[in-house]
Amino acid sequence: MPIETKKISELFNKKKEHYFLIILLLVALYFLYLILHPFIGSFLFAGIFASAFFPIHHKIMKTAKINKEASSLILILLLIILVFIPGLFLLVNVFEETIQLTTTLRNSNLLSGSNRWENVILNLHQFLSETIPFDIGIETLRSQAIKVENFVSNKLVFYINDLVGNTFLIFINFIFFILFLYTLMTQGKLLKKKIFTWSPLAESDEELILKRFTSLNKVLLMGNSLGGLIQSLISFVLMASFGIEKIFFWSLLIFLCSFIPVFGTSLLFIPMSLYLWFSGSKVLAIIFFAIMTITFLIIENLFKPRFIGERLKMNSLLVLFCLLGGVKFFGLVGIFYGPLLASLFLTLMEIVEKKFELNQENT
Repeated sequence: MPIETKKISELFNKKKEHYFLIILLLVALYFLYLILHPFIGSFLFAGIFASAFFPIHHKIMKTAKINKEASSLILILLLIILVFIPGLFLLVNVFEETIQLTTTLRNSNLLSGSNRWENVILNLHQFLSETIPFDIGIETLRSQAIKVENFVSNKLVFYINDLVGNTFLIFINFIFFILFLYTLMTQGKLLKKKIFTWSPLAESDEELILKRFTSLNKVLLMGNSLGGLIQSLISFVLMASFGIEKIFFWSLLIFLCSFIPVFGTSLLFIPMSLYLWFSGSKVLAIIFFAIMTITFLIIENLFKPRFIGERLKMNSLLVLFCLLGGVKFFGLVGIFYGPLLASLFLTLMEIVEKKFELNQENT
């Protein structure tokens, strides 16, 4: 066989081997995706928290002079105290409140006027009589209220069943989240080295993407957490001064609602204000609604967009659209995924522009 023909044959066989290996790798990757698909959300959240807490992780290691495993365990313990225990408290109270509300609605009899919602109905009837030109009879109002309470009570039964199932699922996902977080904290540098080895990008570009990703995670967690904490503390003070029961539960629920874009804490403080109003506490309802609305508008329209946008060098309006689009496409976790994808796009655009400018200079 001629030498040139032999070289071509060897090159062709090597290419076939490479293509075959790539196909095998893609097939293996596909089946790996099918296996790990239920845990992708936990892994992504672990990545978000790991990148945000890495500076604290290293500071604990240096200050306490301990290894990375011990430092990771300390951070996980703090996370359990700050996130899991309050979350468990919230779930238990939501479960109790839902059961109590369902029982109240099932056992109530609005037509007899003997239950605790009668005062609300009387105030609602008075309010409607003063605001609309025609009179809605109180018996008609009660009968409509019965239909509403039957509908709500039936829905709450399904909600309780879903809550029990989701609680178990949340607990399982949290366990996997902790395992992934510990792995990333302890093996993060090795994983980073492997990814950078496989990536065809230049090391400087890879470092830029990772730096932007880490900065974004820290800013998102800090911005949303600080905004939620401010609203939660203000609501706690107001509810304590009004004598409302279970203020820790309601404050924690307001903190959780603050992570929802656009609507945020208004999903909770507006119904609470309406309940106070129709319960007869009109002055308290106005005060609570006014203070919470002003706080909500400042946090959501001034503090969050500027806090996130300025630190990420992104337009505040773009941040808002990314939050909304992320939530619409991914659900509640979209408050992280939306800005992350936008930041990745802008970083890649920056890299492409630099490469293009460099090529033009060389030519």
